Amino acid sequence: MYSRIAKALCAGLILAMAAAACANPSDKPEDLLAAYFSYAGLSDYSRMYGMLSKESKALTSFESFEARNKNIYSGMQAENISIEILRVSRYPSNAAKQARAVDYTVSMDTLAGALVYENQSIFTKEGNEYCLEWSSSVIHPKLGESDKVWVTSQKGKRGSIYDRNGILLAGMGIAHSVGFVPAKMAYEMQEGYIAYDQESIKKAAQLLGLNADAINAQLSDPNRNPDSFLHLRTVQRSESLEESLLAIPGILINDVEARLYPLGESASHLIGYIQPISAQELAEAQGCGYSDASLVGKVGIEKLFESVLRAADGYEIAILDSEGNTKETLALKKKSDGADIALAIDSHLQRELYSIYSEDTGCSVAMDCNTGEVLALVSTPAYDPNDFSLGMPQSVWESILGNPNNPLFNRFKEAICPGSTMKPITAAIALDTGSVSFDEDLGKSGQRWQNGSSWGGYSITTAADYIGHANIENALVYSDNIYFAKAALRIGPTLFASELRKYGFEEEVPFEFGLRESCISASQSFGSEIALADSGYGQGQILINPIHMACIYSAFINSGSMPKPTLLYGQTPEIWKEGVMSTGTASAVLGCLVQAVERGTASKARIPGMALAGKTGTAELKNSKDEAAGKEIGWFAAMNADKAHGRQLVIVSVVEGVESKGGSAYVVGKAKKAFEHIGSPYSATEP
Repeated sequence: MYSRIAKALCAGLILAMAAAACANPSDKPEDLLAAYFSYAGLSDYSRMYGMLSKESKALTSFESFEARNKNIYSGMQAENISIEILRVSRYPSNAAKQARAVDYTVSMDTLAGALVYENQSIFTKEGNEYCLEWSSSVIHPKLGESDKVWVTSQKGKRGSIYDRNGILLAGMGIAHSVGFVPAKMAYEMQEGYIAYDQESIKKAAQLLGLNADAINAQLSDPNRNPDSFLHLRTVQRSESLEESLLAIPGILINDVEARLYPLGESASHLIGYIQPISAQELAEAQGCGYSDASLVGKVGIEKLFESVLRAADGYEIAILDSEGNTKETLALKKKSDGADIALAIDSHLQRELYSIYSEDTGCSVAMDCNTGEVLALVSTPAYDPNDFSLGMPQSVWESILGNPNNPLFNRFKEAICPGSTMKPITAAIALDTGSVSFDEDLGKSGQRWQNGSSWGGYSITTAADYIGHANIENALVYSDNIYFAKAALRIGPTLFASELRKYGFEEEVPFEFGLRESCISASQSFGSEIALADSGYGQGQILINPIHMACIYSAFINSGSMPKPTLLYGQTPEIWKEGVMSTGTASAVLGCLVQAVERGTASKARIPGMALAGKTGTAELKNSKDEAAGKEIGWFAAMNADKAHGRQLVIVSVVEGVESKGGSAYVVGKAKKAFEHIGSPYSATEP
């Protein structure tokens, strides 16, 4: 809309300038010509026709003139029409009429690119005014009266999206256009009207997710040809659906090309979908070759890599003679196909993680600890991107909007309260800053503790109950909140905050999706001693993005360095944060996380023959620290820690609402299925 307004204002400015130049039009046919073409830019054919000579009007009616100009200029999508006067001279062959010849250059933008040509127009005097002698040659010097300007197009192909093994994630395929041929439907005559079989209509509506009344409304259109195809919906090919539909009298199924998403819901937030460009998007992309018929990526990879995937249609504008032969090619723009891209994603693992968590509200990320390759990104609940690209029934849209867990919301982009998955980070910082030594006993304080009377009625609680010293290993294995609250206080607010920033907190994660930054708090600092203590075990206001968390946990495998997360396949691995923790600290904490799976809070994830390291986390969301209980978010971050298994993978999973499902143990049980699917050693297929 904004682009059209801008064009209208621009054309209006040209018109005003032309009008000002025509203060004495009887002396300046060149100014009249400038005004004429400014009217053409405004599609003001009435004013254009008003400038014609009487002889021209006698030969061409307004209706014919309007149709001729409109069809040509609008067909070419001519914009920014302008002229440059070359010379004005007496026209000798018509001296009696005081004729003037105006030579000029015409330039305009068309859908086939810039069109520039020289022309000559004749003005003759009628009374005190010059009038344009018009014929089709005013539009173009080689355009005869029986010729036409013809625009042909060649469709560019949008690039496809593949996984690391060459499996298609998004690309052109064959879908089914389903509809009725009314003449072949079951019907009966009722009082002179055709009454189509309602059972057939209801069955088709049910199978296609449509409204039977809407189908009846289309069938009752008196102008509809009963032998013509009435399109109902485009759907993915399905043998069972096809069989059921073809059993309905009058149903016809046609093959059509369409952009398809084979992984459907399991990769919806990752891959996204394309749809027609909006008015706002078109305005923002002015000058980039888009039209109001363009399809663009709306979310996900389709949007992030729009500039790579997009295709440009080719166009040829030519003058054809009365027999359809090309006389002159005016403008030619060759089509260009979009580029294909390959993601580091493993579609098998992507499907598996989605299958495991499809009934939950949350997200999961799988990453290669050494290379940073992101192998899976899942957000649940999800939607089917094919519904957006092929056409979504109202019933499906209403079910999406009516879902309180918002299937359109992409959870792996968000920053989330980490709960106890924060503890290994606190442990690493405590060790590297010398605030706590590995075997140092901070003392047990029961299941409730506060650091003095200044805390008032607030205490930190822990469910950890273990035999032995309150040291880092036991605190991680049994997830002791109080230990890590004490450790955070030992580190201190300034040092803890600065160390967290070394890990990438308060910083944009270098990842294509534009993730929410992990943060210490809304104020980027610890506002109180209680907030500092709570943050040590993953409460307070601290928030971490799951992909960022996967990078941090990869450092325990990767000798203390955090890999840069990468989404495109074949990229050279890069380190995002070099040596955020010492090699010794990384090894020591990793050993504790192995024990957390072998004998601690994550023992439900233990898989014989696989050395898993992991940490559970249950983040409690309260409106205030005085609230008794709140909603719970369950985390589990786990890695196959044995390098003998080849590639080492970290999977970070987050599930909302685990307070009624057994807390983080619910997530542990599900994550175990993912590692069992992967197998030992790591078994993702390579191309």
